[in-house]
Amino acid sequence: MRKLNNKIITVLVGICLAVVVIASILVQSAGQRQKSDIKPNRSNVTSSESGQSNNNSSSTTSAEAAKDSQTSSIGGLNSQTANLPDEEIDAIVQQLNYTLTNNGITTSVKDAKVRDGTFNQTLADSNRMIYHTTFMVDIPSLKRSFYVEDDYSPLPVEKSGLTDYTHLVLCPTAEQRIYDSNTSCSDRITNERTEQ
Repeated sequence: MRKLNNKIITVLVGICLAVVVIASILVQSAGQRQKSDIKPNRSNVTSSESGQSNNNSSSTTSAEAAKDSQTSSIGGLNSQTANLPDEEIDAIVQQLNYTLTNNGITTSVKDAKVRDGTFNQTLADSNRMIYHTTFMVDIPSLKRSFYVEDDYSPLPVEKSGLTDYTHLVLCPTAEQRIYDSNTSCSDRITNERTEQ
């Protein structure tokens, strides 16, 4: 009798786990379907035309500041970002353009690329499906680098809680710098500190 009860409990636990896994897959696919409804066609969209991600209220300001787009892509980023949709990558590119503009750079940039060995992505919060991504962007033609931090969730903002500061392109720390000319730098955070 006891062995039968243990088997029944084991089967019930297995069924419960299967239901949880199926539910999380359905939630994720619903979020991906919702995102794909607004997904831009990357083949004919530049970063300034792509629109903003729905979980970053500063994107409008950033897009306006970078309306004369310097770059439309970051080399190596698409191949490494399994959990970021195109509109999230476009929002990162918009923030890079904002930071470039903020530093007085208005020339066309064609060589922005992810620094080898710096890309890191983790599932920071499995309940809210928040992916935390960090990497360095190097622009050899400008001898400049920037540190990128991005938080993304396929869930709506009401469930993920992600609102602002989800896409940040920051000035590098002394340890992150590979170019001597990168010492004078301004980004969204330093600008907001000086405005206070």
